[in-house]
Amino acid sequence: MDARSTFYAKALLDSWEKAPESERGQVADRFVELLRVERMLPLAPNILDAIERLLAERLKEQAVRAEFAHEPTSRQRESLKHFWVSEVCESMAVIGGFKISGRHKIIDASVAGGLEQMRQALILE
Repeated sequence: MDARSTFYAKALLDSWEKAPESERGQVADRFVELLRVERMLPLAPNILDAIERLLAERLKEQAVRAEFAHEPTSRQRESLKHFWVSEVCESMAVIGGFKISGRHKIIDASVAGGLEQMRQALILE
């Protein structure tokens, strides 16, 4: 994809997010006017594609995954809403308990995680 399209897409997203909600229409209008003045209107479809790609990347970065040793109960699934979990799966790597990862954090309440913590503690002693 054209680097200019990505540049314009990032600039528009940045301006859009920083603007108060009541002024976002004006941000879009000014952006279109900028493209017109700079004779970049033909890039508009590529800019929209770049915006979609950037937003998809953000969603992927923010995704929170929960792994369970066994299929979680409905009560457990309900409690996952607190962690904004977007994906729940059963994993053979989780011996018992669960592991939640995403947004640059990991909560490991699995048997394997507990054993690893004990191993690390023994190494440090």
